[in-house]
Amino acid sequence: MSPPHPTHQDLITNGRHASTAVVFFYEAVGQSIGLSASDIKYAEIIMRNGPVTAGQLGIITGLTSGAVTGLIDRLEVSGLVQRRVPREDRRRVLISAIPEQMDHVAQQMQQFIGAHEELLNTFSQEQVALINTYIIKLAALTETATQNLSQNSH
Repeated sequence: MSPPHPTHQDLITNGRHASTAVVFFYEAVGQSIGLSASDIKYAEIIMRNGPVTAGQLGIITGLTSGAVTGLIDRLEVSGLVQRRVPREDRRRVLISAIPEQMDHVAQQMQQFIGAHEELLNTFSQEQVALINTYIIKLAALTETATQNLSQNSH
């Protein structure tokens, strides 16, 4: 049970705990189809962004070209994505998610998603709006921190 007036440190600690739990959940989902948690999240990025080139995927993820190639190979072998050469520019290769296969991943997550929706239903619309704002800002802050770390490591 959380204290009635959590401190910022409580939120940071609980957020880290929740983040770790989510990572372990995605690791279990990934293992169920022979992939890692990161591979599943990268497949979601491809699904969300539509067909992308390997170079675009590298920019989005911050991965090196070699790491992107390995990622695409693993996702292709798992059946989550496909490589496609557009007729209009045969020099390019587009990476596309295969929706039916991504649906299989979504089915693995359905129980968790349902429980998540039930949890959100315990909050008022105003509280949900506040939580949503916090999550959006936290994601942006995290993306910036990740980009900074990636730039400093090269």
